[in-house]
Amino acid sequence: MANNSEERHPRPSRALILGCGYVGERVAQRWLRHGIHVDVVTRSEDKAARLRTSGLEPIVGDITQPSTLPTIPVPDVLLWAVGFDRSGSASRQQLWVESLQAALTRFTSPTTTVIYISSTGVYGSCDGGTVDEFTAPEPLTEAGSLCLQAEHLVHSAPTDRQAMVLRLGGIYGPDRLLRRIEELRSCQPVDGAPDHWLNLIHVRDAAAVVEQAAFRPWPAIMNVVTTPTVTRRQYYELLAELTGCPAPVFQVTPPENDEGNRRKRSAANRRVVSAYAQQFADLLQFNDLSSGLRQAIEYSASPR
Repeated sequence: MANNSEERHPRPSRALILGCGYVGERVAQRWLRHGIHVDVVTRSEDKAARLRTSGLEPIVGDITQPSTLPTIPVPDVLLWAVGFDRSGSASRQQLWVESLQAALTRFTSPTTTVIYISSTGVYGSCDGGTVDEFTAPEPLTEAGSLCLQAEHLVHSAPTDRQAMVLRLGGIYGPDRLLRRIEELRSCQPVDGAPDHWLNLIHVRDAAAVVEQAAFRPWPAIMNVVTTPTVTRRQYYELLAELTGCPAPVFQVTPPENDEGNRRKRSAANRRVVSAYAQQFADLLQFNDLSSGLRQAIEYSASPR
């Protein structure tokens, strides 16, 4: 595992972002403001043209097919923020594990800081209890299992600097609420137990933490979530109130009388906190749900 030094490491001059999406693009813009040269990889020519106008250096290629990528200088910072594209042909295994392994081999050196965006989905059976970075991960889903495999790869990266895993909660923010608002407006039931925890982070706060991961000597694994944690009922009732929608109605599928499904849902119910929350507390603008939802609604394309 890479050594996470107590000393603040030198300011990077070049970064490479694999996964320039909802979080990655925001991080790219923040690093640009630090004077960092930022290369980003995208499969879309249209997106590349848009990114180029904002000062980024887009590289058109497919990370699942290394032969499509040109020679890229090894960066001082490598950010992996790759989501899963259900419309693509690659499996989660190919995208999140095999492509990551290839990227770590090709784009890192002993002086590269590696930042991997993971998920709180790596945690397992908690039955409503609290977990932090010292809780052993026991993922319940394929996605969680693959994230954990990827974390192990990152911590085996050939770097003497930092290899850092940021386990983000569910990301919300502008343009990620529109479908939920329409469902509330049309009185569609919310799927899920209302008293279960939702572990969340506003996209702006997520980007701020990832941005500073290039500069601050943080722990090798860190949960990035908003506190206090809210329940599904609290989240949807507040969203309905702020958007003038009817109060939410909840349903749990499969039926609650199915013992196996009930146990699985109960196990997945966990309150995620960070033992290192004070190390990034100064970066969070929306550490309460009300202010975060208000901003997200205000800056969404058509929130009402």
